[in-house]
Amino acid sequence: RPSLGPLVEVVPTEVTRVPVVVSGHGEVVPRVAVDVVPQVAGRVVEVHPRLVAGGFFSAGDTLVAIDPRDYELAVERAQAAVARSLVNLQREQAEAEVARDEWNELHPDEEAPGLVVREPQIRQAEAELAAAEADLAVATLNLERTRISVPFDGVVVSESVDVGQFVGVTSRVARVYGTDVVEVRVPLKSSELAWFDIPSPGSGSPTAAEISTSFGGERSTWTGRVTRMEAEVDQTSRMIHVVVEVEDPYQVAD
Repeated sequence: RPSLGPLVEVVPTEVTRVPVVVSGHGEVVPRVAVDVVPQVAGRVVEVHPRLVAGGFFSAGDTLVAIDPRDYELAVERAQAAVARSLVNLQREQAEAEVARDEWNELHPDEEAPGLVVREPQIRQAEAELAAAEADLAVATLNLERTRISVPFDGVVVSESVDVGQFVGVTSRVARVYGTDVVEVRVPLKSSELAWFDIPSPGSGSPTAAEISTSFGGERSTWTGRVTRMEAEVDQTSRMIHVVVEVEDPYQVAD
């Protein structure tokens, strides 16, 4: 009997790129979380109207203002001390010039000793002036610190301050989160990490990621990027957390 070979169909193949989707459920956490603590003590005279739980504020907004009068007086005292020290230095320099002229008239061919031309007194006066200027800088800095702000846009998580309250340098008046960038911690299996690259610091381009969520009956979508992988493996699930950064999440949601 004749041997009949199997019927085959030949299809030409081409190399192409196929997108691979790696999905996971993550937790949104703030990248910046700050406890607002005064650096000077005093009575609160002003509170930002949006310094309430859930309130949004902009970078540089004065969240809390402390009574500045004591610190203004400290600046004035420091300015007076600088003026006194400057006058003392100028007097010592003038007396040194007079002493040098008198020495040159009596001893034209000799160098005047340091004590004669008041070199120690001048150095002391210069040191006193530098100390007075440093005290003025500290007083000015303390006056600036009576107005408390943070250098980023944020949202208030909690607050514990009101007008008339006395606050100290260790009193937490609020806790705020930054809203410029948030992070999404997504647990993934180690085998799923093979489908994309985790950039090392200073090299590589982050892998794009799409973040979606449903809240209040509406679905919102953001575009983020995979920036890093956490250093530890979850001991219970044996999963690895990948961190995705999302910029301006509140603007996208709006």
